[in-house]
Amino acid sequence: MGKLMNDGFTLIEVLIVMMVITLLSLVFTSKLKLSEDTYLNPENCQLKSMAHKSRCQLNDTIHFNENGNINHAQTIKISNKICVFQLGMGRYSCE
Repeated sequence: MGKLMNDGFTLIEVLIVMMVITLLSLVFTSKLKLSEDTYLNPENCQLKSMAHKSRCQLNDTIHFNENGNINHAQTIKISNKICVFQLGMGRYSCE
């Protein structure tokens, strides 16, 4: 009965370690830029149109409506990739 158990961490020690890890992860991930609207990104435009329930203009001829559907089928070149936009549910593929 006189022995003290020193085999594990206390709750306060675990909380301090978790706080330090969380702060470090917030500092380093905040410097990363996730995605910007400065370049032509069909997926970003489609998701933005569905989230805000508004029309998102991809370029001069193509736009996504509030349901994420595209206005007409077309093939365009986006940042050295050829993207084919098909009618129906706003599907497209870039190669």
